Amino acid sequence: DRFRQFHKDYYHPSNSRVFFYGDDDPQTRLEVLDQYLGQFDSSSPSIDSSIAFQKKGDKPWKQVEYFPVSEDAPKKHMLTVNWLLNDRPLSMKEELALDVLDHLLLGTASSVLHKKLIESGLGESVCGGGLSGELLQSTFSVGLKGIKPEKVDEVEHLILETLNEIADQGFSNEAVAASINTIEFHLREFNTGSFPRGLSIMLGMLRRWIYDGKPSHGIQFEESLNMLKEELTEGTLSFSDLIREYLLQNNHRLTLEMKPSTTMEKDDAELEKTKLKRIKESMSKEELNDIVERTQQLKQFQEQEDDPEVLAKIPRVGLDDIERSVKVIPLEVWENMSDSVKVVTHDLQTNGILYADVAFNMHALSLEEYPYLSVFRRLVMESGTSTMDDVALSRRIGTVTGGIRANSMNMQKHKDTVSNSVENVLSLFMFRGKAVRNNTSDLFDLIHSVATDANLDNQAKTLEILREQKIQYENAVVSSGHSFVNTRIASRHSLLGYLSEITGGITYLQQLGLMINEAESDWPGFLHKLEIMRKKICCRENLVINLTADQKTLNNLRETVNHFIQRIPKAERHSCAKSLRFSWDNSSLLPMENEGLIVPTQVNYVGKGGLMYSEGERIPGSSVVISKFLGTGYLWNNVRVIGGAYGGFASFGPSSGRMHFLSYRDPNLVDTLSTYDRAHEHLDTLEISDDMIQKAIIGAIGDMDSPKMPDQEGFESFQHYLRGESVASRQAWRDEVINTTAADFKAFAQRLAKLQGNVCVVGSKASLEAANEELSEKLKLVHVVKPDGVKSRL
Repeated sequence: DRFRQFHKDYYHPSNSRVFFYGDDDPQTRLEVLDQYLGQFDSSSPSIDSSIAFQKKGDKPWKQVEYFPVSEDAPKKHMLTVNWLLNDRPLSMKEELALDVLDHLLLGTASSVLHKKLIESGLGESVCGGGLSGELLQSTFSVGLKGIKPEKVDEVEHLILETLNEIADQGFSNEAVAASINTIEFHLREFNTGSFPRGLSIMLGMLRRWIYDGKPSHGIQFEESLNMLKEELTEGTLSFSDLIREYLLQNNHRLTLEMKPSTTMEKDDAELEKTKLKRIKESMSKEELNDIVERTQQLKQFQEQEDDPEVLAKIPRVGLDDIERSVKVIPLEVWENMSDSVKVVTHDLQTNGILYADVAFNMHALSLEEYPYLSVFRRLVMESGTSTMDDVALSRRIGTVTGGIRANSMNMQKHKDTVSNSVENVLSLFMFRGKAVRNNTSDLFDLIHSVATDANLDNQAKTLEILREQKIQYENAVVSSGHSFVNTRIASRHSLLGYLSEITGGITYLQQLGLMINEAESDWPGFLHKLEIMRKKICCRENLVINLTADQKTLNNLRETVNHFIQRIPKAERHSCAKSLRFSWDNSSLLPMENEGLIVPTQVNYVGKGGLMYSEGERIPGSSVVISKFLGTGYLWNNVRVIGGAYGGFASFGPSSGRMHFLSYRDPNLVDTLSTYDRAHEHLDTLEISDDMIQKAIIGAIGDMDSPKMPDQEGFESFQHYLRGESVASRQAWRDEVINTTAADFKAFAQRLAKLQGNVCVVGSKASLEAANEELSEKLKLVHVVKPDGVKSRL
């Protein structure tokens, strides 16, 4: 009753905020809104949903909490120092000033507080997140993960001591300029990626709107930014004073220590059992029967199909609303560039911003060198050059560009049939940067510097990166186990999957411990590997460049780009015998076995997958429609709604021919695997209507036509170019998607019935052992996190 009353009070339209975005008719909007609001009693009393400010405390305090770890996991602590910043409304200028301060302290790897914490060696990774301004009252949190027990007390002292030093010394003009330029660039660019821009605007407004402020205050910045710049120029604003006011002299400060516990998981389970037993014993037979009856009613409700007449009332897009033709992005390949280097350009409206992708083919790398790509990628961007240390490099990037990042990517060249051969794999190392029209020369100068002149001889930085990655991956397996399960399954079937596994999966996590030992005990050998990798990757013969900008910006770039190409060194002669193309053999794939990966968690991430289409077979476009249908219907209902998992996914690879089933934060394991195994029966026995097919097609097209910013459109077109995927082949695929029929569903079901996949599950030891009691094909149990000093591979 209380739940219903709460919903009636607080979910009444009188307590709502209504937001429209788009170019539709405002009058029609109001008519639609009136139809909805007309269903409610306008005389309903207005509920006071305002949130009052919490008054700040006058004394710092400490608190200790615990988190579960397995018996053989490292027993390391976490500690954060946390402040409540305000107990009054902040002006837009004050909020912006705190954003700049947060960037100065923690925004980059070379930011002063971040750098001091990492270089202290007290922990393995910075945590806390810094400034959080989404709620009525802002907070600031910073600390370290992976702290040895005897070092915990030193962390708080280091944070406060460092803040005092920064407040006394202040920030350099270069540091302030770099942070302000970085924040201003992102504010003006407003690049929301694939997330709908309208929703981003709405969420920005809600930051103030839901606390009864002006909606526009959540997204406006021009006036506040100008005021901030003026006060900095006049000397009336000091970031040192902000540190003192909001942090050092602010006694509303919590120091939170997180201690590892090997018994917490078991203790919590026993506590829950005891509590439930006590509740059950206090209930009468009638009350127990009532619970059983209600549970059965709930299951029946969950399992029943929605009324088609009710579903038909929901407004939705129809097939007639779908664009039948693929979107063609303008593409031109510049001719007569130095050494015939390919330069791909896209004339798109980018408001005077150039988006540049400088890519190097990694065909010369050996398989053994791939795991080192992640630390190589970080070092080239974070260790400085022969003329700039890491701090100067970071500030220069922040001052004259909108950012530069390095990453590696692997893709499959386009073919009309399944082809998982090594010849069909393209691996690239990329520098991706952006700058306004007047700073494009600076952008290419900086990319040249980090690509050819980065200071790789930095053992301390390398160890910082490796230790930080190790703890991040250990945490990620617990929070995002489904991603690791997905990669693990793929690594048993194709080279692309295997490359993902050894550069970002469980195998890579295990490799990190070995790499740390190698960097500590044999730095010259480790450095030699990195230097050889740079010579193999960053040479002119491997180079291809992608440029996305408006035509005016592109017209002024030829000379700059040609000069950049000429400065990239030519390739040195290396033995090809160990390169991936000549050394790869499918016997290197992970063995086909079912695995249970043990981590400290109370939920499971359950995966099963394998090949549905064999080498040389052609995959129809209908496959992505049907896999989408399974994910949003069958798996949603059985794994999420009935099973209680946070998510259930069906993922089909239109190039690889693989089908993967995945669950996210799943209380079940064996039942979920059984659900996967019955998927083909569901498709085969389902009386599928034209309406169902239409909704499935629209869902698949929605994935294909997700919103994209100009830089994303240019980069996607660049990928089509690299893969050799023509407009005609893309159009043929789209036509097949749109023309999916009921017969395609039946054909897919028949293939799915023959799927001989393998299983991978991330879960607790107790959960996996219990599953093995029921499963006919047992899971091979493996501890993901090994104790410090243990050298082992999966």
